[in-house]
Amino acid sequence: GSAAVAVDGHPVLEIHDSALSHGLFGLYTADTGSGTVFDDVRVSRCRSFVDDFETDWVGRWDYLGGNWRRLRGRGEEETDSWELRVASQGPAKAVTGEREWRNYTLSAALGPVRAGRAGLLFCYLDSGNYYACRWRRDGDRLVGELIKVADGSVTVLGRNEKELTVDPYTLRPSVCVDDGHIVVRADGETVLEAFDTAFARGRVGLVADQCESVSFDDVCVRFNPSAVLLLP
Repeated sequence: GSAAVAVDGHPVLEIHDSALSHGLFGLYTADTGSGTVFDDVRVSRCRSFVDDFETDWVGRWDYLGGNWRRLRGRGEEETDSWELRVASQGPAKAVTGEREWRNYTLSAALGPVRAGRAGLLFCYLDSGNYYACRWRRDGDRLVGELIKVADGSVTVLGRNEKELTVDPYTLRPSVCVDDGHIVVRADGETVLEAFDTAFARGRVGLVADQCESVSFDDVCVRFNPSAVLLLP
């Protein structure tokens, strides 16, 4: 949503516009008479992604199924904050990021989950190939599952149950994927762990299935530090 321009390292211009969310880059010239020379073009990726839904970013998310809406509130509370809320009769996904993303930690605020199931997508290549960690309500417990979807077939890599101490319950899940090592945390506690190398990279996202209404907020992606080998 913002852009800054510098010449020879000196800031000269800064703008803020919600339309600045994605797109191509390039070179431009006009009416120079003698022509223009360009050299040493370099593009660097951002090393983090954050969306608290306070701004309506144009084209930042791809919505696949379900009714996704950006609304005011925090779960069932009326506040001035914004969140992303979805209602779905079947599978619904909101996907962002790039297919080349790898070795990152994805986190969000989720809930409350009263019916159906909802959670996080990662290493997402297409609708038939991705990982997900998702939760469903089972009485006074919240059941978490780590799944792999490969060529449309679902494999459960692990399950975990969490006792609900308050109702409604808002969960803060995160998933860290690092060269096949997958660690799922809920409210800071490690709840699931697996090793699977089917998908090494991919986009990130949110998922819900058969939910009357479930909310997401404070989506964050942090790229894991690269290992450094020091030789004598």
